[in-house]
Amino acid sequence: MPLPILKIQPTMNFSQIVQDTTADTAVTIFRPNTPDGWFFFGDYCQPGTQDPFGSGFVVQVVNDDPSSPALVAPTGWNFITAGIYSILPFPPFLYTCWAPQAPQGYVGCGHVWTTYAPSEADRDLFAKDGDLRIRDRIAAGSVPLPPPNIPTFRCLNANLAKSYPLTTLIWNDAGSGCNLDTSCWSIAPLATFFVWPQNGVTPTVSAYIPSQPIPVLPA
Repeated sequence: MPLPILKIQPTMNFSQIVQDTTADTAVTIFRPNTPDGWFFFGDYCQPGTQDPFGSGFVVQVVNDDPSSPALVAPTGWNFITAGIYSILPFPPFLYTCWAPQAPQGYVGCGHVWTTYAPSEADRDLFAKDGDLRIRDRIAAGSVPLPPPNIPTFRCLNANLAKSYPLTTLIWNDAGSGCNLDTSCWSIAPLATFFVWPQNGVTPTVSAYIPSQPIPVLPA
C-alpha cells in the first residue's frame, strides 16, 4: 500500500480565540478555520493586536492506512498554564493553555489556547481578598478549567514526524502581574507554537513537525 501523504495547505482563514493586552507586549491567538475534511495541528500566535499577518496551515491525508492512520484526534488535553486577559467586568476572564494527549504512537505538533469566564458561583474565589493571582487556586483545583473541545484538531503518526528545536520566542507574559508564567515558542514550519510555563527560559524539550516537506511561506 502506498505511504500516506499529508496534503498541507496554507490558510489565512482564522477565528480569533483570545487577545491579551495585560503584559508588556500584547498577543493575539488565532485558530485556522478548517474546510470539511481538513484538520489542523495547533493555534497561531501573533504579537500585537492586529489581524493575522501570516498564514497558518490545514491538513488532510491522501492514501491513508486505516490500520495506522496518519492523523488521529487527541485522547484528552493536558493543562499547561493560564493567565488573566481581562479584569473587567469582574470576575476576570482567563486564558488557558493546553497540550494534546497524543495516543501511543502519535505526537502533537502544536498547542492551543481557550478562554474561561468564571461563573457567578466562582466570584468569591477571586473576590475573597481582592487577589487576582490564580496559581494557588488552580493548583488546589479550586478553579474549574474545562478542557478544550476541538473536533478538527489532530495528532500526527510518529512514523511521519521528526523533532523540531524550540529556539525562537514569539511572546511571553512578562509585565502581566500574573504569577503563572506563559511563553509561546515558534514551531515555524507549521506556523503553530509550543507553550512553556516559564519566562526567560528556553524549553528543554523539542516539538514535532511532519517529516515530509512543508510548503514554504513567503517571509
